[in-house]
Amino acid sequence: MARKSKEFQKLFHEESVPHKQPSDRPTPQSVRKKELAAHERFKKQLEGSSKDKKVILAPKPEGMPKMSEVLQAFVEPYVDDMDTYEEREEFLEIAVLAWNLAVLPPKAQQEFFKETLDSQTSPFDKQEVLAAKFLKEFIQELIEWKLEAFFDDTRLVEEFQLTKHEFGFHLSVAYSLG
Repeated sequence: MARKSKEFQKLFHEESVPHKQPSDRPTPQSVRKKELAAHERFKKQLEGSSKDKKVILAPKPEGMPKMSEVLQAFVEPYVDDMDTYEEREEFLEIAVLAWNLAVLPPKAQQEFFKETLDSQTSPFDKQEVLAAKFLKEFIQELIEWKLEAFFDDTRLVEEFQLTKHEFGFHLSVAYSLG
């Protein structure tokens, strides 16, 4: 019987054995790796962002949930229909403002509304007045939600970073103890 050449054997093997194609679908491990990399970039950005005030990133106090998970739970009832990164990031900015206001005493909250929303709204621009009224009511709704569901958490959110990946969004949060 004639002996088959190495090239023929290689060709025969390639055609008869199915090849494993690398999957384009991300694995939970690859997503976690990207989330950790994004979190590390966020930490480096925070540590290098302020020359005049030193930022120290301390580990989470024992027994306390991660602030990113708490903030995600806080916004969860509102973000179901927000698919774009921009929508979520804009909403998170409002949610963080409301969270931080909820930690302050009611008098400080009223001062904030008076100094920012009320004083910067032109009373002659009806649309601007309505937009400010809606925003104020929405922030107050978020404050009530925070006080109802997260009443004992007095941390202040200093910074946050939202990143998007194949499975959704990842949130990193820097906070101070209130």
